[in-house]
Amino acid sequence: MKNKKKILVIDDNVQLSILLDRVLSEHFDVKTFNKGLEAVAWLAGGNDVDLILTDISMEEVNGLDLLKNLKASGIFGGIPVVILSAFMNKSQKIKGLQLGAAACLSKPFDPDVLINTINYELYKEKKIETTKSNSYE
Repeated sequence: MKNKKKILVIDDNVQLSILLDRVLSEHFDVKTFNKGLEAVAWLAGGNDVDLILTDISMEEVNGLDLLKNLKASGIFGGIPVVILSAFMNKSQKIKGLQLGAAACLSKPFDPDVLINTINYELYKEKKIETTKSNSYE
């Protein structure tokens, strides 16, 4: 059986976290948290993931601050982060991308677009390496 990539979902909306888990679990190994600080503590406890999917508007720590701290970390800085939020304006999307988000998607989301965005971020380096090895330099 093929190993599934690990996705960490952080969203304070419990119902949405359950929905995301159902949508993504068919394709990925999913771990969900409803509090950003708990998710960071879990990561710091030695757990690893291939991608983080986070909301922006959360009570303890907002998604942009979480993104900024993750990207500044030597340990977690290389993990792609996708922002998924219902309350994201243009300036927040730009800020998220400037802070290092791989993508910014709006809620409500299209499951196919979300899965394709995640797959692109997980496998784009592999595609780049394959392209380089097939080039005629």
